[in-house]
Amino acid sequence: CEEKTFNTYKKLEQKGVTIVTYPHKTFNYSAINNYGVKFAHGKYLLLLNNDIEVITPDFIEKMLGNCQRKEVGIVGAKLYYPDNTIQHAGVIIGIGGVAGHAFLGLPRFKSGYFHNFCLRIREKGYLIVFNPHVEMYHYESKSRGTEDNPEKVKRFNSEIDYMKTHWSHILKSGDPSYNPNLTLSS
Repeated sequence: CEEKTFNTYKKLEQKGVTIVTYPHKTFNYSAINNYGVKFAHGKYLLLLNNDIEVITPDFIEKMLGNCQRKEVGIVGAKLYYPDNTIQHAGVIIGIGGVAGHAFLGLPRFKSGYFHNFCLRIREKGYLIVFNPHVEMYHYESKSRGTEDNPEKVKRFNSEIDYMKTHWSHILKSGDPSYNPNLTLSS
């Protein structure tokens, strides 16, 4: 981590923000978020990567507009690579055998299929909403590096195994929000 990051943490702590540090050395994005949530207080949580550049100035208000509906559990934003192609516009169960990003690599201004993860939220009966009007750049892997060494490949494969073991019923039945007439190969 950069010194600039820790200086920001200190400034935030002076304003009453609680900073927690994940105690494990291995990277597991879900585990890190779940750990942080244990310390959170409040009605709404914002999970925002450290390699995000917000494009939409009023993104919080736009996301809250969806979150305030009692049937909504999560709201996701539209993420772009620095070259203005889509990195994330929702997740589709079944792509690549497990799950994949919708519209990956398409130009930024494509609206996608009917403007279309979080499986535990869905099992509890809540909706997962994608808001294409909340836009951000995601400099994916900028802070962690690419998935190109044996440790990172092992972690990635263990995530796939976890999905296949714990969510096999969903993988088998398919994504209820995805048209079964469309491809799962890409």
